[in-house]
Amino acid sequence: MARKGELEKVLNARLVRHFKKLQKDGHQIKWYKTHGGPYSSQAGTPDFHVTYYGQSFWFEMKTIDYKPQPLQIVELRRWQAAGAITGLCYSVEDVTKILDKFRQERGIV
Repeated sequence: MARKGELEKVLNARLVRHFKKLQKDGHQIKWYKTHGGPYSSQAGTPDFHVTYYGQSFWFEMKTIDYKPQPLQIVELRRWQAAGAITGLCYSVEDVTKILDKFRQERGIV
């Protein structure tokens, strides 16, 4: 769980370090951090797009101090309907659980 008061950008940096470690350890992973704000991504777009062993994932990262906006939930559901695996995550561990479950279900060692 993200530490109380931990900024979302700090949580996102921790997640990027985790993705880099997975990549270094030989996992098939590629990620993209979307950028919020008026001059970038579409409103509501989840924070991270990840392709992991050929499967598309979208993760919205939040600290325990903040709730997702309704549009963020709508966008996660749209991506899920299109075949992506999605997650509203409050920690690197939440993301890891989703990725590990996927690997286990697919028999990827």
